Amino acid sequence: DLCDIIKSYDYTTGLDMCCGRGIIGLSLLSYNAIKRCDFTDILQRQVEICINNVKTLELEEKSSVYQSDVWENITNKYDLIIANPPWWPYKVDTMMRQDVYEEAWLDKDWKWHVKFFKGILEHLNPGGRALLVEGGFASHVSISEPYLTGMNYNVFQTIDKTTWIMEIINE
Repeated sequence: DLCDIIKSYDYTTGLDMCCGRGIIGLSLLSYNAIKRCDFTDILQRQVEICINNVKTLELEEKSSVYQSDVWENITNKYDLIIANPPWWPYKVDTMMRQDVYEEAWLDKDWKWHVKFFKGILEHLNPGGRALLVEGGFASHVSISEPYLTGMNYNVFQTIDKTTWIMEIINE
């Protein structure tokens, strides 16, 4: 369980990137895996839904919600950053036929990822970790490796192999 893994890190602050409705960060707060969690998404409509969810759960004192293109409006440093970004760097017919907004699955030419990797260490506290959730059928670690030079990272395959997680550690 992701919350149990994160609890073992003993971190205080977190950022849920590409948060959508805020499910990951709100779960971490609800299970006391972290004490404070901020949220960010590029889409204003997702930010508004996340704000509503934070209010509904009465977690306003423990959260801030930002509309931001990756690091654009993020100035804080965090112990833990979790991102579930778009998984495909190119258009995919099956995704285009589904009723899912393109920003949720398409990271054209890997632009979001490049920005993420360029700013990750600047936004992680010393000893902090970033967990990047990726699609096993959409991306591969080899796409990200050119942007990880000098970073300490691990890759974990999920049991069902539909996703993999990249962990970046700021030592």
